[in-house]
Amino acid sequence: RFIARLSLSLLQCTGVRVTVQHSQADADLPIVLAAIESSKEGTTMLVGDDTDLFVCLVHYISLHAEQCQRIVMLRPSSQTVVDVTNVVSHLSELVKSNILAIHAISGCDTVSSLFGIGK
Repeated sequence: RFIARLSLSLLQCTGVRVTVQHSQADADLPIVLAAIESSKEGTTMLVGDDTDLFVCLVHYISLHAEQCQRIVMLRPSSQTVVDVTNVVSHLSELVKSNILAIHAISGCDTVSSLFGIGK
């Protein structure tokens, strides 16, 4: 419900370029790629609580750093905003190039799969 209300509010804004993309299923990659494309034109805000979104953003921002402007992520559950572009700028190349593998091996956003517990 929060996302639907936010979408309506954003679309009603005047003088602001807003693109709203909804996904009912697991659509982390299309959402992240849409944010990357949008960031080529200006500051972009992605709204979501999923850790997978954050990790994918870090990966794709590092691949497209020269083309991306600022991308921030609003996490409604904690009411926090994370400047993902800034986070990426402080990560080592080793972390940026391996973040997807690290995330998958660690069990993504659940208990470590190394212990046989996962999604």
